[in-house]
Amino acid sequence: MRAANAEEDAARRDIESIIRTRNRDEWYDVLVKADVCVGKVYGPQELVSDAQVTHREMIVEIDHPRFGKVRQFGVAIKLSETPGTVRSAAPISGEHTEQVLSTLGLSRKEIAGRASALLSNVTDASDGARSRPPRHRGSPGCIIRPSGSLCVTS
Repeated sequence: MRAANAEEDAARRDIESIIRTRNRDEWYDVLVKADVCVGKVYGPQELVSDAQVTHREMIVEIDHPRFGKVRQFGVAIKLSETPGTVRSAAPISGEHTEQVLSTLGLSRKEIAGRASALLSNVTDASDGARSRPPRHRGSPGCIIRPSGSLCVTS
């Protein structure tokens, strides 16, 4: 990508100075009145409170076995002939560890001995700093350990 030239830099500064004269909601109102196709970029709290998000059930309330009523993401894609539904609450960290590790062939004894090491931060022996285990670049579900790799794919 090439660097901007002086004219482009000046244009950017001019546009930014104009944009700074109003807030997001004011610009939205001005642009809508001018029949410009525009939408607001929401912050997280605004997003979950938006009437359209609620109407389309993008955020749903569900009973969580540990935390009671919780709000979580609904089904993003709406299909009329095969509608999806949220069937359960999102899992908490580590909730399915034993099930996943046993599917990978580990015994209960191996799981008990390795689960905390596989899921917790590891200590870097060189400087003692806490760090996340490195991930294999080719597979986002693969965690590389000194003793080998644990690959979990969906």
